[in-house]
Amino acid sequence: MTDRKERLNMALTREFLEGLGLTANQAEGVLNACAEDGEWQTRYEALKREYDAYRAKVEAKAKEDAVRAAYRALLKTARIDDKRVDAILRVTPLDHLTLNEDGTLADAEQLLEAIRREWADFVVTEETRGADVATPPSGGAYTPTRAEILAIRDTAQRQRAIAENHELFGF
Repeated sequence: MTDRKERLNMALTREFLEGLGLTANQAEGVLNACAEDGEWQTRYEALKREYDAYRAKVEAKAKEDAVRAAYRALLKTARIDDKRVDAILRVTPLDHLTLNEDGTLADAEQLLEAIRREWADFVVTEETRGADVATPPSGGAYTPTRAEILAIRDTAQRQRAIAENHELFGF
């Protein structure tokens, strides 16, 4: 297309245009319009290059954000402490990771195992323990009232209950 334009511009001379019957002012107007067209083409090409660079930058940022979100989800799957996820994301290079069609990371199982090995100190483990039956908890034990203790008929049991709950009797 550039060769064609150059041939067109070479063919458009004042003499040629005046030979077609145009006045000098008309020939000057046609030549100025052609020159402006060349300037517009140059500006268009510069803006297109700038736009293409911007679009590539935005697409790269969107890909990076998608990979970061998928890796964050994988860290949570590995049960990494929520307080440590951002720190891990800051120090982990993500440029080598790729996404599948469904938005998950490729080779997720291998990555998960690597995360569990590399960041084992940050994996949250929860376990449920039963009460220690050798020393049962004393909190929440039933405390009888003064009237209930005085109602005990056996003297030895009543005295033992008074001794265990002496604060009820002012001792």
